[in-house]
Amino acid sequence: MICPAEVLAHLAQLATVAAGSDGAGDTDEGDPRAAAELAATSLGALAGAVPERSEALVAAAENLRAARSDLEFTVAVARAQRHVMACADDQLVDPVDPSAKGAEGGTTAGKEGRESAEDRRKARMKERRKEARAYRQAEDLARAKRGEATGIQAPIETLPGIGKVTGQRLRERGVTQVGDLIFTLPRRYDDERKVVPIGDLVIGERLVTAGIVASVRASGYRGRRRLEVVLEPLPEHPSGRHGALRLIWFRAFGLEKRFERGQRFRVSGVVDEYRGQVQIAHPDTSRMESGQEAEAGGVVPRYPDVGRVAPGTLARAIEASVARAAGGLIDSVPASVREAEGLPSLTEALRALHRPSDDIDDEYFEALNARTTPEHARLAFEEFFLLELALHHRRAIDAGEASEALVAPEAPVARARAALPFTLTTAQARVVDEIGADLGRDRPMRRILQGDVGSGKTAVAMLAAARAVAAGAQVAFMAPTELLAEQHFRNFEGVAKALGLRLALVVGGARAAHRRKVKKGLREGTIDVAVGTHALLTESLEFHRLRLVIVDEQHRFGVGQRLRLVQKGEGTEGPISPHLLVMTATPIPRSLALALYGDLDASILDELPPGRIPPTTRAYGLEERDEALRQLGRALAKGGQAYVICPLVEESEEMDLRDATTTFDEMKKRFPEVPVGLVHGRMGSEERNAAMAAFTRGDVRLLVSTTVVEVGVDVSAANVVLIEHAERFGLAQLHQLRGRVGRGGQKSACLLVHDATTDEAQARVKIMCETSDGFRIAEEDLAIRGPGELFGRRQSGLPGFRFGDLRRDLALLGLARDHARRILEDDPNLEDPAHAGARAALTRLSEGPLKVVREEAG
Repeated sequence: MICPAEVLAHLAQLATVAAGSDGAGDTDEGDPRAAAELAATSLGALAGAVPERSEALVAAAENLRAARSDLEFTVAVARAQRHVMACADDQLVDPVDPSAKGAEGGTTAGKEGRESAEDRRKARMKERRKEARAYRQAEDLARAKRGEATGIQAPIETLPGIGKVTGQRLRERGVTQVGDLIFTLPRRYDDERKVVPIGDLVIGERLVTAGIVASVRASGYRGRRRLEVVLEPLPEHPSGRHGALRLIWFRAFGLEKRFERGQRFRVSGVVDEYRGQVQIAHPDTSRMESGQEAEAGGVVPRYPDVGRVAPGTLARAIEASVARAAGGLIDSVPASVREAEGLPSLTEALRALHRPSDDIDDEYFEALNARTTPEHARLAFEEFFLLELALHHRRAIDAGEASEALVAPEAPVARARAALPFTLTTAQARVVDEIGADLGRDRPMRRILQGDVGSGKTAVAMLAAARAVAAGAQVAFMAPTELLAEQHFRNFEGVAKALGLRLALVVGGARAAHRRKVKKGLREGTIDVAVGTHALLTESLEFHRLRLVIVDEQHRFGVGQRLRLVQKGEGTEGPISPHLLVMTATPIPRSLALALYGDLDASILDELPPGRIPPTTRAYGLEERDEALRQLGRALAKGGQAYVICPLVEESEEMDLRDATTTFDEMKKRFPEVPVGLVHGRMGSEERNAAMAAFTRGDVRLLVSTTVVEVGVDVSAANVVLIEHAERFGLAQLHQLRGRVGRGGQKSACLLVHDATTDEAQARVKIMCETSDGFRIAEEDLAIRGPGELFGRRQSGLPGFRFGDLRRDLALLGLARDHARRILEDDPNLEDPAHAGARAALTRLSEGPLKVVREEAG
């Protein structure tokens, strides 16, 4: 039976042949139509082996046969590769053998079966990744042998000094092609035009100096090899405070061969002092020619460490890659845009950054190290520009997709509002109307709902679901955890009962009989709303008429997971794209919203329910913890309920932090009259639900927990939350935890017990005490931690910018957005020859880093 790897090989062969042809017939490289026929035949064979994906595979094969131009071949190959990779992903899923269950449907054997299946899946995944790396390496080398080793896609082994061993080390770090090296920028620059004599070195500064090797001493073995080299001042340098400089390396096996007594070296690094002698640990060094003056150096780029590759080898390889391929780079930023913004070309920018002129002034040298040169701005602009092109293009495609207008009678919609135990705020009513208008259109809604903690996002989602069901549709509501899914399910029950909606909870830990019943109900349409976790993504779960997807805490899901749920919409005349509403746990800063969601329609709940009093927040050092506990005790003595939040479940030898299990025992002893409960993520769902239910009823008045209660838990009587080791949490997380109290309109308090020793941790604690405004907190969190840490790069869909910084380059992002929108308005398919570079970049990146971004808008 043919496997996906074989089909991918045929597709790669077709891509190579098409790249050297105009699509019209034979070339030296081969006939693209013959290669297309071979690839299409293999796709047909795979379709027969994978019936559940046969329709998509057969369509991909027909597209290959119909292609004529190189662009058509490129697009057809990219689409086919997506379907084949999906087949490969399917093969990684190994369902549990039903025979593993016990006679009574017991869970022990089933659990062992699931664990065994998971082990096998991981092993196969590891093996497939290994095979994929080997396949890519072989394909790269084959291209080089065919004479294609002149561009950025040439394998790194074609560069001078990169042999099999060094090449493998680079590949292990993701550096596989010449282009990877061209876009590996220096981490800093050393100014070897200014050499400080050894005698004048200043402790604590990064400086360049020079000297003569006086002694070389190596000790230890292999991984513990230590090297010490002593430099004496150059004869032409005046004497000063220091008579010699010690250079020290740890794990320096074989490095001593570079140094011989009497040789002159130029070195750079941070100057330190050890036992009265100046030293530099792990310096950058370069041998000086005989008779060369110390100040005869230039501006020297220093590159990041890449595995076990010698810095000099890496620098020479990068220099060779720039010389070979930089001139042939396709610029994805149109010339008109570059001229309008005064930006250099891509080739000019890269050459300037890899080979800065020795004539630059001090201001430009400082800008190089601060990454604020026009050349750095050029690379950042390109990232933002491609991002915005992808987002706007994706939104344009969505606008043309088929959806179903959900026009509901007003009576059930009005009953849904009346079923809520409170009156909507003005902001909630406005957003409900915005969503209602979107649902009434025949193009898919793509809307993000933002709001502060406690602003009532869930109520808005419930009303949207009620409107969709009233129009005859099914709704899927996906939450990131079972605890949150169960909370939403309980919240929905009241409205559902009043309206006669049929609800189902879909979580991974449900019993087999329940899962079968839910699957049947969703497939036949006897269930209106499915509330669940990742279990909603199960391929065997089919919907009768899914038309609305609601995703809570969107940043905790991978983009592919959201898309898989959206793709479950099917219509009688073909695929129907369901309406999509995503909700954020906390507000997103404007810059991140631009980067993540492009033109996604936004709704903001900027009003809290009347009577809500923000909690008072106080900070306590570790030494003041007893005072925080006394305040907690006073609140409990008055009949209040409280949380104690810990960063760990159990005690850890690696981290000296309070854990929930130990703290639970401590609280029982300290407050013997108060019923104490424990909740954490390692509990089974039944045990966890029982503990939460007891806390909700008031049978438990003090709940010790980890961050599983961070979002969605709504206990109106809770009025105090004490957070242990608050310095270990981000601002958004602290704000969410604080939002668990004061939800019943009473006065409440948040007690932060911390050991904040860093500036960043102290800033977080300070901001928490200063404000309860979630929008300001989001901006401050972005300023402190940066976009990559705020939500998590891969899970949020935030592209991992190599050159751009959303905090520093927000103005650039706005410019890129404006230019991308204007270009697509005038040339939606980028068919203008002036936009060929942008079109090629989007095609190249559609299966790479920007795939995440392009799909995010959908």
